[in-house]
Amino acid sequence: LEVFGVDRSCVSCDVCRWMAPRVFGRKGIYATVEQQPLTPEDSDAAYAALVSCPTNSIKVEGADDARLERVRTSFFPRLIDSETLPDVYVLGYHSMLGDYATAYLVKRSVADGGSVMVDCPRFDEALAARIKDDFGGLGLLYITQRDNGRDAEEWKKRFPKAQTVLHRLDVMPETKDAEQKLEASGPWVLAGDSGPKLTIHWTPGHTPGSTCLQYEGTDGSSALFTGGTLGYNARRKRFDGWAIRNRAGYDMQLKALKVIRDEIDFEWLLPSHGRFHQFESSEAKRAGVGEAINTFEDEPLKSLLL
Repeated sequence: LEVFGVDRSCVSCDVCRWMAPRVFGRKGIYATVEQQPLTPEDSDAAYAALVSCPTNSIKVEGADDARLERVRTSFFPRLIDSETLPDVYVLGYHSMLGDYATAYLVKRSVADGGSVMVDCPRFDEALAARIKDDFGGLGLLYITQRDNGRDAEEWKKRFPKAQTVLHRLDVMPETKDAEQKLEASGPWVLAGDSGPKLTIHWTPGHTPGSTCLQYEGTDGSSALFTGGTLGYNARRKRFDGWAIRNRAGYDMQLKALKVIRDEIDFEWLLPSHGRFHQFESSEAKRAGVGEAINTFEDEPLKSLLL
């Protein structure tokens, strides 16, 4: 009988809690197991959290090796919502190098430039094989902010034809050879005639070159990949701009949040930090981002320069 546990190397990144919410919870500053898996679906989700944990903090006694291998090789990429977001997947395999960020995959045809990886998960050959076999490989490797591209070199080795895209102000040693270094303030529309429309918006503040990717599907679905600029804070039960992690200017990020609230339409909020969230309406989106703005304005430590 499999028994899951979490050791004290946990950094409370929240990945296991949203990936397997019926198994994992929080106790103090650490993740904990609230109940052992009761169903095959819970067991799959717990193993998915195990392989995704960036610090290898989830342990299991009496592991079902066959199930673990099946999850490791076939669980990801995983659709977020098949009905309202049919071409967007979460990738798992969160990386310590990438500050535990959630990475995504946008499915596109080769004719439209190929599928797009949004931020970099930890490199794993099984995940890379699924992307190659089921999604035709990678056309673009888009990075929302500098920390989320630290695994880019490994992915570029596996998919050398993929074009790396990020803002020039956030180029790091791992992305110094990026084919597309965005200049100035944009916005920039990624090429593609028949697939989803992808627009990059410069939203500085979290870092100097932070950007968001607006996804507009041909079926009317919509999402905004927000990197570290905006997310849902499950611990505080509110939308958050993470003011304590601002590294490029409080006023810049506050302005970016207001642009997201007032000028960019989307149904799904897909952050690299915090939980993703589906808004019921444009009004709900405005209210949610407005909550983050109010929180950001009231934060006593408004900017931490690192």
